[in-house]
Amino acid sequence: MVARVVAITYGKQADDPSLLISGIGRAEAMAYRDARGQAMTDPDWSEIECRLRRAYRSLKAAVAGG
Repeated sequence: MVARVVAITYGKQADDPSLLISGIGRAEAMAYRDARGQAMTDPDWSEIECRLRRAYRSLKAAVAGG
C-alpha cells in the first residue's frame, strides 16, 4: 500500500522495483516500531533510522529514474 501511494504521488508505476523496496522498507520500519510499543530503546530508534534511510534511498532512485 505504501508503494502504491508513492507511485500515485510521483506519477510512477506501482510495480517499479525501487518503489516496492522503498514501500516494504517503510512498512517494516513501522512494524518494528509498533512491535516494541512503549519498550523502545535508543538502539531501536537507530535501527528504525537505518531502515528508513535505506527506504528513502530506494525512493530517491525510483523518482530520479525517469
